[in-house]
Amino acid sequence: MSLKVILVDDSHFQLNQIERLLQDLGCEVKPFLSGLEVLEELKKGNFDCVFTDLLMPELDGFELSAMIHEKYPDIDIVVLTANVQKSSEEQCHDNGVKYFLNKPVQKETLETVVNQLRQDRKKNEKHVS
Repeated sequence: MSLKVILVDDSHFQLNQIERLLQDLGCEVKPFLSGLEVLEELKKGNFDCVFTDLLMPELDGFELSAMIHEKYPDIDIVVLTANVQKSSEEQCHDNGVKYFLNKPVQKETLETVVNQLRQDRKKNEKHVS
């Protein structure tokens, strides 16, 4: 099962690096440099999850995750950040974030999360059928 992923990070380097890792794991990835662009894309598309950075201009990952959780509760949210404060992690979980990963993210960690997201999606599909 291929996950349809939105990836958002204001760093070109991080965006490219994480996009390649996700693609290597069999995900269909649509990258963005801005949280505002993500909100526009979500109106058009059918996505399984959003991987987002926290500290970004215009619309940060805290605000973005809260908005996604409210408007699109079926979309899983994964935060990738160098901001490893416990308070940030707690706020993210309050905003519906399923996984909180530290940057630089290791491929093995990302693989574990992607596999878990796939398993959860399969379980939910069976319950809906």
